Amino acid sequence: MRSKAWSDGFLGMVADGAPAAFTTSGGAEEEAVERLVECFQAEMWGGRVPAGELIAAYEHACAARGHAAVPVSEAEVDAIRARLDELGPRWAAVPVHGSLTLEL
Repeated sequence: MRSKAWSDGFLGMVADGAPAAFTTSGGAEEEAVERLVECFQAEMWGGRVPAGELIAAYEHACAARGHAAVPVSEAEVDAIRARLDELGPRWAAVPVHGSLTLEL
């Protein structure tokens, strides 16, 4: 079973049959997941931090935007990182106008 963070994110929506659009309805949970994505993006650009620090930054970002955070555990952060580590090189290897097929 996917965690709440995975279920409400882009890949979770695609896995549930939603069209692969890069927009959402802007609900509170979707906003929270976007803040989590932003934390992982910042980490990819600036280097990894302990999972607890990433979660604290995520919760702070949600509070600053005026919405609650979707609960995420350090184990889920580790699982997301592992998936990013797997997908990053695969995505980088996709040629221009190529495609990448994922099993969700």
